[in-house]
Amino acid sequence: SATNTAARAPASIVVIDEAFMLSSTQMARVVRKVREDGGRLVVCGDPRQLTPIGPSSSADLLARRHPNHVAKLTKVFRQKDESHRKATLAFAVGRGDLALDVHEALGNVVACDTSADAKTALLQTWLRDRVSHPDHTQLGLTYKRADVREMNRRAASALAMRGLRKNPRRITMGWGSCEFAAGDRIILEKNAYGLGFK
Repeated sequence: SATNTAARAPASIVVIDEAFMLSSTQMARVVRKVREDGGRLVVCGDPRQLTPIGPSSSADLLARRHPNHVAKLTKVFRQKDESHRKATLAFAVGRGDLALDVHEALGNVVACDTSADAKTALLQTWLRDRVSHPDHTQLGLTYKRADVREMNRRAASALAMRGLRKNPRRITMGWGSCEFAAGDRIILEKNAYGLGFK
């Protein structure tokens, strides 16, 4: 982190990922320490993603001041399908309309008249994929926490009806209680070192 100035080996290469989230004061501390150690600094990030909470992003300034040292990634490797790559690049350059057009053509966009219809369609699609591909990862996203709780309850019930979720146990946590069963997939919002999660 930018606040950790622990000693490093001389001539270290320091790599900062998501550097556009660092404020100018944070970046200044890192640059100063790397110079003192005689090291090199590699700054990575995307200016279109999250910006720093503090004073302006110095990664932007570094890129403008040293244009000959800037490398841009222009090829997507994560997605195998060329259409998905095209959509990803469109999102990356701020053309969400083009990306949605690609996904609509692939049948990945479903329009619903009501939020209730959208929740039902989401659950049906998630359940179909979960049953068809149990070794893959499926993720359903909703806007409100209340909707998350509702969809989790409905998903658990749908799995139980198909015999895919057995012997749930209720566990009480700081925000309330929830049922968990073997095989449930849990997404943590932050590290929980006391439970061994990070």
